[in-house]
Amino acid sequence: MSAPANDVRRAQAEAEAARSKLMGTVHELQARLQPKVLAHDAATRLKERGTAFADDTMEAARERPGVVGAAAGAVVVFLLRRRIGRLAGRLFLKRDETAGARAG
Repeated sequence: MSAPANDVRRAQAEAEAARSKLMGTVHELQARLQPKVLAHDAATRLKERGTAFADDTMEAARERPGVVGAAAGAVVVFLLRRRIGRLAGRLFLKRDETAGARAG
């Protein structure tokens, strides 16, 4: 065999190897880009971030319990503001009624 024929065969073998590698990459990308795989990856990342956020929040709560308690109290007062307002209104109305009865 001549040197040019060997060069051609070597080039053909390299081309076939490159084509095979490219097809492997294409198949890998197709597998990664399937909607189920993308959704699963997104859910996994979201779960990991949520866990990290919860860990960070718990660490902050351990470091500053007073701030956490104040914030929790503010949330409770906000959620119960109407009930607290009605209760306060009843207390003040009773005081006004008893004060008016004494004066009259």
